Amino acid sequence: MSKLEWNINFMLGIQEIDEHHEHLFELLNFGYDKFEAGHNIGLLVVAELVDYTSYHFSSEEHWMVETNYPFIKEHKKEHDLFMERVSEFVDVLIHDKDNSLELLNFVSNWITHHILETDSKFGLYLASHNTRRPKPLSSE
Repeated sequence: MSKLEWNINFMLGIQEIDEHHEHLFELLNFGYDKFEAGHNIGLLVVAELVDYTSYHFSSEEHWMVETNYPFIKEHKKEHDLFMERVSEFVDVLIHDKDNSLELLNFVSNWITHHILETDSKFGLYLASHNTRRPKPLSSE
């Protein structure tokens, strides 16, 4: 794995989501820096990455619900499968600190592919519907 470089190709044009994605890159790069320095990335780094990813997925799915995105079910399934797989990695990481690079590689590959393929479709949907923010949460 090499460090991820945030660039315009990863931007959806939705400030909140783009900021989340960029932060995910920063978290992955932090883990990679620790690994390169000869350290295991550690459960605290992984926990932060998992927690932030969960927060991001929840936010992204809120956008999809509020903008009536027609492929939300498929998109959410990708999120759920990712979280299941990362959970499996974490279980192994607890007992085998040496699999941290494998975890970083998996997350790095998945995140970049997901943004460029799946999230970009959502970005195009929002652009075609001239929507750059979700409807406000109802007060009911």
